[in-house]
Amino acid sequence: MKKIILIVTSLFSTVILAQQTSSISGKILDNELNGEPMLFADVMLKNTKWKTQTNFHGNFEIEGVDPGNYVVVISFLGYNTLEIPIEIKPNKVLRIEKGLDSKTIDSELIMVSSTESEPYGPLVSTEKETQK
Repeated sequence: MKKIILIVTSLFSTVILAQQTSSISGKILDNELNGEPMLFADVMLKNTKWKTQTNFHGNFEIEGVDPGNYVVVISFLGYNTLEIPIEIKPNKVLRIEKGLDSKTIDSELIMVSSTESEPYGPLVSTEKETQK
């Protein structure tokens, strides 16, 4: 009986020691809105299966990550994507708190004009000028 208990205990301890996974947690903030939480921002480890989204408080967690070097990619529509190189250590929780900046959008000036030969003029001119 003692041998069976010893064998079972050894098997369980081997399984527990073999599972040296870690997790990443954190909070993503909106730099444009004075640090308000970013709801539903995408958080993923580049070129892996691990990904998630932030909750209503801007918090996220990715569990079961194998130790190693990764790049965390944080993105949200209309904001600059952020890539952060990280190192995951066995049985540790890595905490990340970052803010995203909104994208700058370049636009063209669309000219609207009218001529006397057309009583109401064209609605939109096809001429475009680049605004500098």
